[in-house]
Amino acid sequence: MGKVKSSSILEEARVSIGEKSFFPKYLRFCPECLHENLNQYGESYWSRLHNIPGICVCLLHNSYLLESSVLVQAQNIEYQAANLETCRASQKKALDDQKTLHILSNFAEEVQRVMNTNFSFKGLAWLRKKYLECLTEKSYLKVSKTGKVDFNYQKFTNDFIEYYGVNFLNRIHPLLKDRTEAYLTHCLLACDIEIKIDRVTHLLLMNFLASSITNFLSKA
Repeated sequence: MGKVKSSSILEEARVSIGEKSFFPKYLRFCPECLHENLNQYGESYWSRLHNIPGICVCLLHNSYLLESSVLVQAQNIEYQAANLETCRASQKKALDDQKTLHILSNFAEEVQRVMNTNFSFKGLAWLRKKYLECLTEKSYLKVSKTGKVDFNYQKFTNDFIEYYGVNFLNRIHPLLKDRTEAYLTHCLLACDIEIKIDRVTHLLLMNFLASSITNFLSKA
């Protein structure tokens, strides 16, 4: 963002265009935050955390986020405030079991920590190398003396799904349920070859492999 370029931020960040098909189309808000802000400040605002792909809950109120009437990507460049007109709380709130809600909250907390920490990302080649190290350490991947790579993708996929739960994965990343093995394998082993980044899947992988995203990014 500090450079003067004609390309968009999404192009510079190499974010997958395919993400648009399943990530929220409208800015999201927490009804409790909205009313608290209006009462305290006389106006409200859009929360950065609430509008990150993969985040479904408000950490302050442990409640689900709702969609506003404001498009994330609009044709016209204009500012639309978070107010009672754009944020109508008439929608049905999502209902999940307590385990899913707990995992959604934990994931949101991890993402918030990453947002508030100054990490130096070392590039996609480093990311793939880091994945390989973690997979080897956890015995999902073995490399023979001849250099042959044996990746037990089926066990990895089963453990990944068991760790998060189907309800959680379906809520934040519906595409994962249709081709889980291929999707995860591609992100793990080819993230620097296929440069379009699926941000949510990578955050999920980091969190699973290192018990937290911050742990994964902090280790050299």
